[in-house]
Amino acid sequence: MRSWLETRAQPDRVLASAAARTTATAEGLFPGITIEGVGELYLCQVRTLMERIETATLEYDEVAIVGHNPTIGRGINELSSEPLETSYPTLSVARFEVETDPTWSYRLTDFVTPKILRRS
Repeated sequence: MRSWLETRAQPDRVLASAAARTTATAEGLFPGITIEGVGELYLCQVRTLMERIETATLEYDEVAIVGHNPTIGRGINELSSEPLETSYPTLSVARFEVETDPTWSYRLTDFVTPKILRRS
């Protein structure tokens, strides 16, 4: 997954649940990029996740979120114009383009899982 991300995403900031395993995953996926441990991302409500995304998006050009199910899966479906009918296994990545003017809108540009990458 790290190789795939290196060719498609180099975020300015990574927000990760403050859980040790999640922070370690974020550090492994995005070496050299500041990881911000965010305690409220651990099993939070989707609204909290959305607020963090919107706040970070106003400050940074590209943001990555590393978190937990079920919140991440629900958040992906909240942002997608067409919900994905799939599970969200460990190391799944969903990329969105975000527009903030005149209103917030999200467009899913990529969705990959380790299994999808093994098949390609």
